[in-house]
Amino acid sequence: MTADSNGIIWRKGMLSALKQRPAGRLFVQWFVFCMLVLGSVCAPVQAERLLPPLYTVENGDTLWSIAARLWGDPLRWPELLARNPQLIERGELVPGETLVISPQDEDAAAQFKVLAVEKRSPAIRIEAPARVPAVIPPDAITPFLSYPLLMDEVDPAVAGRVISGLDGDVLLGQFSGFYAQSLPTSATGLYTIFRPDRALTHPVSGEELGVTAQYLGTARLDEPGDVARLTIVSSVEEVSPGDRLISRQEVIGLPYLYPKVPRVAVDAHVVSTFGAISGAGLFSVVVISAGSQDGLTPGDILMVVHPDRTLLLTRDIVRPAVSADRCTLPTVAMSTVHARLLGCAERLPGKRRLASGEAELIALPEGRSGELLVFRVFDRVSYALVRDVERAIQLSDRVVNPGI
Repeated sequence: MTADSNGIIWRKGMLSALKQRPAGRLFVQWFVFCMLVLGSVCAPVQAERLLPPLYTVENGDTLWSIAARLWGDPLRWPELLARNPQLIERGELVPGETLVISPQDEDAAAQFKVLAVEKRSPAIRIEAPARVPAVIPPDAITPFLSYPLLMDEVDPAVAGRVISGLDGDVLLGQFSGFYAQSLPTSATGLYTIFRPDRALTHPVSGEELGVTAQYLGTARLDEPGDVARLTIVSSVEEVSPGDRLISRQEVIGLPYLYPKVPRVAVDAHVVSTFGAISGAGLFSVVVISAGSQDGLTPGDILMVVHPDRTLLLTRDIVRPAVSADRCTLPTVAMSTVHARLLGCAERLPGKRRLASGEAELIALPEGRSGELLVFRVFDRVSYALVRDVERAIQLSDRVVNPGI
C-alpha cells in the first residue's frame, strides 16, 4: 500500500488476488456491506426547524407572517389561534405581547398563561387608592334576622308565659331553671324568651307604628307538662315572671343584599336607636318610620340628615380678682365666648341679652349624618344598618333618598 497526493490507494492486483481466495471473497463482501450501512447512516437528512416556546409580537406582525417565519408555511396560522385563545376574544395582535408557539407538551398548550408585559420607566406616579367594598359584620344583624322584632309577629295565643324560678325567684339568668305555662310545640325543644318593649311613635304625627319585642334569651325544655320546667341556656338580660316564650326558629343565614337606590321618594325619621344614649354609630341598627307600605325593600340605601339646629353664643366679661394692696397694677378684663347647641325644649335667652350682644342665636342648616342599609322590612317600619357615619345618628333624624 502506497500513498500519493490523492490519499491512500490499493496496490494493483491486490483486489483481484483477494477475490480468487475464499476468505478474500468474504472480506470483500463484508467491506461492501459496511460501506453501504455507513453510507445510509451518514446520508444528510434535512433537520426539522427548531421552534422557540414563546414569541414576542413585533410591530407589523400578523398571524400569516408569524406562521411563515416560524414554520415556513403561512397557512399554519390557525395553529397560533389554537395555542393562544386570547387572540380570538381580542381579535388583534398587540406589539410586545407574548404568544405560545411550541410548548414541551403539545397537549399542555392551553395550560400556558401569557401575561401582558408593561414597560415602565422611573417616574412619580399618583394612583387613587381602591375603595374597599363595605362588608357587613354577621354579628351586627344576625340577631335581628332570627328573633321576633315586633309584637305584630307574635300570636299571643301560641306564646307561653314565664311563671317563676324553681325557688320562687323573680330575676333569672343563664343556667337558671324556671316554670312556664301554655308552651307551644317546639321540634328542637328550644324556646325564645322575649317581652313587649317600647312603642315606636312617629316623631311628627305622634302615630304609634308598632311595639318592639325585646329578645331576652333562649331556654331548653327539661320536663314537659301543663306547668313545664325549663332551663335558660343563653341570655342577654334578666328574665322575669310574665315574659313570653315561643318556639325557637331556625337560624336564618345572612341575606343577599344588593345595595340600590329606592324606587320611591322616602321622607321618614329615625324612631329607635335601641337605647343608644349618645346616638347610633357605625354598624349599629336603627328603626325608621317607613316600610313596605311606603315602597321600601331590603337592600335600599338611605341617607340620614340631622335637622336644623340653633347655636347659642354667649359673651361674658371675666375680671380677675384684685388684691387689697393698692400697689398692685390693675389687670385688664377679658371677654370670653361660649357656644352650645340648644335643645328642643330649652329656654331661649331674654330680649335684653340678645339686644345687648351678650347672647346670639345662629340657625344651623341640615347636614348629612350617615348612610343606612335596609335589611328587614315590615308594613310600617324597617330595620336598617348604619354602614357609614359622619355624626352620631339621633332619634328624630330625617331619612331621605341619597343625594337629596
